[in-house]
Amino acid sequence: MRELVKASGRPPGLPVMIVAALAFQGGCTSGDSTPIPGSSSLDSAFEWTAALALQEDRTSLSVLPMVSIDPRGGFLVADARESQVRRYAADGRLLWNAGRNGGGPGEFAAPARAVRLPAGDVIVADRNGRLTLFDSTAANVHGTWETKLRRVEEVLPLSDSMVLLSGMLEAQVDGPRLHLWKLGDTLPSHSFFSPTRNAVNRTAAGVAGWARASLRADTLAVTFSTSDTLYFFTAAGTPLGQFPLSSAHFRRAPREAPQPTNNPAEQARWMSRFDLVEAPYWMADGSLLIAYQSIDPDQALERIRHLLHVTRTGQRLFESRNGPRLLTVDPSSQLAFFVDPSAEVPNRWVAGRIRR
Repeated sequence: MRELVKASGRPPGLPVMIVAALAFQGGCTSGDSTPIPGSSSLDSAFEWTAALALQEDRTSLSVLPMVSIDPRGGFLVADARESQVRRYAADGRLLWNAGRNGGGPGEFAAPARAVRLPAGDVIVADRNGRLTLFDSTAANVHGTWETKLRRVEEVLPLSDSMVLLSGMLEAQVDGPRLHLWKLGDTLPSHSFFSPTRNAVNRTAAGVAGWARASLRADTLAVTFSTSDTLYFFTAAGTPLGQFPLSSAHFRRAPREAPQPTNNPAEQARWMSRFDLVEAPYWMADGSLLIAYQSIDPDQALERIRHLLHVTRTGQRLFESRNGPRLLTVDPSSQLAFFVDPSAEVPNRWVAGRIRR
């Protein structure tokens, strides 16, 4: 499936259009789902159990949904294009929405993720590093904080006062990308995971430098976009080991940097030579789904989505290429939610379980 994305930021020496192609990981248009030789199609790997359409109205449209499972049922969606956060029931009914573009209380530049804290409040992380704490229905704002983070991609609740954030602290490209943050503080309690220091290609890591994490009990599974390695930490940041992704098809970034050019088509062709790890998702049995993606060589603003399923020790269980976008996984029900490959916009989803 090929998907449209939005622009943000610009590392030195690269055209705006190419940075735009890597700024957000979401968005969707229709596309094909023909697997390449040696990979499994999702139809052979998943048993499809449900389809749903997100309710829309004149104030709530699904443009760039970043989805989290709501422990109270249904989904929390942060939409960077709409500068909005929404809660949906499990059947797609819109329960509430909050936010608009701006810098005031309850306003966003580009919300990256919304999650519910254990006591019920909802915290939203903006890509510019601003945190907003709402009450359980997002009717009231309890607080906003500036974190000095940029390019925030992830927020995971650890307690009612502590969250894990992924992002770049004070423009430190080679610095740590995961941060334990106590709400109300301006600096992290602890930062760890610095994947760009030993990156094979620092240009690729600088342009597409996002980290994502998934928490199961006290274990974090962590990925970095240009690394073909899965990393493990405790929730406090203690390393627990790592292993290479056992993909038959993942293409690593080349060692050589691109030739200097202001031609977006040439830059897109260079970036289409390697794949980018999107996110890890724990399953209930301890295995992991790893979403990764490619840049279309002919259209720099489009993504092609892929999926890898591995055991906790790294054994490959299946792999699919050119499929629909994985939105999120409910580790309790083991349901994986994808954008419907026949949908023209990402408000239609399909859900399925891995075949056993």
